[in-house]
Amino acid sequence: MKIKGKWKFTVIILAVIGGGFFLWENKREVTPSVIYDKNGKEIAAIKEVFHPEREEVFMNHIVVDSVLREVYEDMREEGKDTKNFGENLIKSGWEIHTTIDMNLQEKLNSYFKNGKNFIKGKEKEEIQIPQYSMVIMKNDGTICALMGGCNQDTAKNRVANELYPVGSTIKPVSIYAPALANNLINYSSLCNDNPQMIVIQGENVEWPQNADNQYEGEIPVAYALAKSKNTVAVNLGKQMGEEFIYNYLKNNYFSTLVDNSEESDKQLAALALGYFAKGVRLTDLTASYQPFSNGGKYTEPSIYTKVKNREGELIIKKNTKEKSIMSEQDAYIMNRLLINNVHGEDGIASEAEIEGMEVGGKTGTVTDGTADIRKLFIGMTPEYIAGIQVGEEEGIPLFSNIKSPGAVWKEVVENLPCEEKSFSCPKNIAEKNFCKKSGNLSGKFCQEIQEGYYKVGQIPPQCSSCNK
Repeated sequence: MKIKGKWKFTVIILAVIGGGFFLWENKREVTPSVIYDKNGKEIAAIKEVFHPEREEVFMNHIVVDSVLREVYEDMREEGKDTKNFGENLIKSGWEIHTTIDMNLQEKLNSYFKNGKNFIKGKEKEEIQIPQYSMVIMKNDGTICALMGGCNQDTAKNRVANELYPVGSTIKPVSIYAPALANNLINYSSLCNDNPQMIVIQGENVEWPQNADNQYEGEIPVAYALAKSKNTVAVNLGKQMGEEFIYNYLKNNYFSTLVDNSEESDKQLAALALGYFAKGVRLTDLTASYQPFSNGGKYTEPSIYTKVKNREGELIIKKNTKEKSIMSEQDAYIMNRLLINNVHGEDGIASEAEIEGMEVGGKTGTVTDGTADIRKLFIGMTPEYIAGIQVGEEEGIPLFSNIKSPGAVWKEVVENLPCEEKSFSCPKNIAEKNFCKKSGNLSGKFCQEIQEGYYKVGQIPPQCSSCNK
């Protein structure tokens, strides 16, 4: 029988005692599990059986799908019984508490619901919008809101489940941060912006190519990152070595990296340029920017906090462990390099600039050799880190009249509540002007000058080449 939305099963057992019959009745309520946001507001009740092995989005609800997949995987890793996980969700009355902020989630839902938000210009012509996906998290890795497709497309969980190549958004994480932490570079070190000769199918070719096909010789780190020079990323990667970078990324951020006889990410096309064999999740990529806004610390991204049964007993609690990836000083210098990408005169991410707030970030583009098929932007404010990508699974070229990820990112993030407007500077950081020609501190004869940030004790000498 059904009583007030809950199913109640009655089991009747006939027992024979001393020639008489006695009735024993066992009543057990069957209650759907419920997912709650961070403030205890109900997001959804689970009334369908969840099958974690299926790729389609569960209940056509990206948040529900993301939460249940993470709970399931964590229970498996902790050795808990998951054999009847899907069935338990619809009858055992679990309480699943998440980190989702429904105020932010509803803002994101509203924006993504209107396909015209993704088209350039005032005249919003009717075109087929490629799929955008986005995640917003705090700088400690807790996920506040996420969307896996625009125009209410929920066929795939493109934000927390699907794997994609990520282009140049990997460069700050895989190349510049470890190079800075190992004192291979500073904010203004000169780097080699020239391709190298490699052999491809028996022919000598120059690789890699810069997106604009411009090569400028020795250029400062800040300029190289702001212009997303592929050559510099690869040359720095060679100095650190594929083995080191691969282990650094695999051990700290991306479990989906592979190295076997069939496919390998232990090569610079993947490690320095983001063309991974299987790809990485947008949630993991976004979380990898945490150290640059969180004093060098990193915590694996999370979307739930705990799960309880109907009696209030704990089934599983999210086990997040913060670890230090780099020093506060190195993290802050990376922070300023990424801010230069958005606010600096040379940066190519100016579309993400928000008036009155410091924004740092990095663009990324994936091509098929002839056309752009995926674009990304990972950006951070003093309170949030948000990642966005656009592209189709089939690798269809992107239209020129759609908004860039950076432009969409700005329109979403500038409407989020954010009390802090600037990042705090740690101790032992020196702010100095440098000469863009030599990479050293500027002298009285230097003409091209820019502001730079350095660790105290590792400040470059004053420029002498401009005296000549």
